[in-house]
Amino acid sequence: RMEKLAVAGALGSLEADRRKALWAAGTVDERPGTIPGTGPAAPPPTLPGMSAAELARADYTGLGLSVETHPMELVRAGLDADGVLPARRLPHMKDGKRVEIAGIVTHRQRPSTAKGVTFLSLEDETGIANVVCSQGLWKRWQSVATVAKALRIKGTIEKAVDAHRSAMPMVVAYKLVELDLNSPSAPSRDFR
Repeated sequence: RMEKLAVAGALGSLEADRRKALWAAGTVDERPGTIPGTGPAAPPPTLPGMSAAELARADYTGLGLSVETHPMELVRAGLDADGVLPARRLPHMKDGKRVEIAGIVTHRQRPSTAKGVTFLSLEDETGIANVVCSQGLWKRWQSVATVAKALRIKGTIEKAVDAHRSAMPMVVAYKLVELDLNSPSAPSRDFR
């Protein structure tokens, strides 16, 4: 129990360094007949501090989320170098423009009224991107589309005007590729 709290950073007020907190949590003596947390603790070995990626991984392992770092922040420099757009830029793209986006899959939906079309929501550190996948595209990329925690998607911007006359951008996908974040993320809400 204490180890999970240490991994998640919940013991930060007692020990700022998570590795030291985890070490201390593992040495807490919880034998019958003793007051929890009062046993002798071995001093921690000298350990390097955790990197941003390790902290994010620890957050997701312990809590299922991170209040410090979005996993996409850890790969954004490489995505930017490849010309992959963050979600916040999509409203500024012209209708019909080809784009590439990436993010964590938060939702997969296939309403019975959509004639086989599947809708994805991808989350990056700047917002949510809505993606439309045709039935043919879904079949072609199904092995990736149904299990990947994060995706890189190539597609075309399509702007649908809502009741308030604002253009809501969607990406009509033509290619899906799994994006390896090398860290756990919260599970997507699939087909609910």
